Amino acid sequence: MKDSLRAGKARGTGLNELVPGVKAEFDDRVTMDEIFKAALMIGFPLGEVAAVMSANAYQPCEIVQLMDGQDSSPDVADIGLAIASFTEGTTADKAEAAFGTIKEELSLDDDNEELLALPGKLGCSQAEAAGIVYRGTDFGFADVLVNLNLLGLPDVIAQVAKDLDQDISSNEDYKVIRDADNIEFEDAVRILKACGSDAGDCIVSENDYSGFEDSEESVKDIFSALSPAGFSNEEIMGGIVEADVLGDNEKGAIVSVALEMGIPVGDITSFLKSEQVDADTLDDELRDIDTNILTRIDFLHTFLHADDKPAPEEVVQASDPASESEKS
Repeated sequence: MKDSLRAGKARGTGLNELVPGVKAEFDDRVTMDEIFKAALMIGFPLGEVAAVMSANAYQPCEIVQLMDGQDSSPDVADIGLAIASFTEGTTADKAEAAFGTIKEELSLDDDNEELLALPGKLGCSQAEAAGIVYRGTDFGFADVLVNLNLLGLPDVIAQVAKDLDQDISSNEDYKVIRDADNIEFEDAVRILKACGSDAGDCIVSENDYSGFEDSEESVKDIFSALSPAGFSNEEIMGGIVEADVLGDNEKGAIVSVALEMGIPVGDITSFLKSEQVDADTLDDELRDIDTNILTRIDFLHTFLHADDKPAPEEVVQASDPASESEKS
C-alpha cells in the first residue's frame, strides 16, 4: 500500500486520485485510516490529506485525532491550516472552526501559546483573533487582552470591545489589566477611553483598584493620568465630582490643584458654573485646605465677575473746529 502511494506521489498524482485505486487494490486488507496515516508518513501535504479525508466523510475532529496520532505529530498551526483548507466561510469562520476543534480534540489549555497564536497564523486580524479566543476559551475579556498582548493597542481594544459588547471598567476586568506587567493608571485610562469609558468611569475604576486618598495629591494623580489620554480639563474635573472619591472640600481641592497646574481659569470657572458652585461655598473650601490667600482672593474675584460684560464703548464724535467757531 505504501509503495503504491509512494509511486503515485512520485508521478505527481494527487491523493484524491490515488485513494480509490489503493482501496480497490487492497480491498478489506487496509482501512481508510491506515491509508491516510500512510499518506502522512510518506509526506503528502497535511492540507491535501485533510481535504481527501473530508471528502470521504471524515469529520474535523476525526482528522485532528488521526493527525495527532502520528509518531511525529504536526504542530497546531499546520493542523489548523489543514482544517481551514476544507472549511467553508470567511477567514475568521475557518479559523474559529479550526480553533475549537483543535482545542477540544487535543485537550489544550486556554493559555496554550500555539493555540492562542492559531487565529493570527490563519490570517485573522488582531480583533478577529481576540473574538475567537474570547468565545473559544473560559477567558474573561481582560484575560484575552493580556494573553494576546493587546494592552498597548487601544484602537484594537476598542474594536474588540465594540465587537463583543464589552465594558472593561468592571472591577474584575480592570484588576486584570492593572495587574498586568507595566500597566500603570495612565495606561489603563487610555484603554478604558478607547472602549468608550468617560472620565468618571476611569476614576471610579482606579479608586476601586487602589483607592484615592482625600487629598490634593490624588487630584494631581488624576489629572496626570487622564490628560495624556485626551480628556479635557472640564471632563476631568467633572469626572472627579462624578466619581465622588475626595470627600469634603472636593471643589476647593480641584480648584486649588487646577490653578497650581496652570489649568486655564476659563476651564475652571466653566466647570464651577456647570456644577452650580456658589462663591461662598468655594471660599469656605479653599480656606479649609489652606489655599494661599492671594491665590484665593484673586480667583474668587475672577469667578464672581466671570459673567460680567464690559460696558460698551461710548461713541464720541469729534467736534468740528469750524462749527465751534461759527457758534462763537
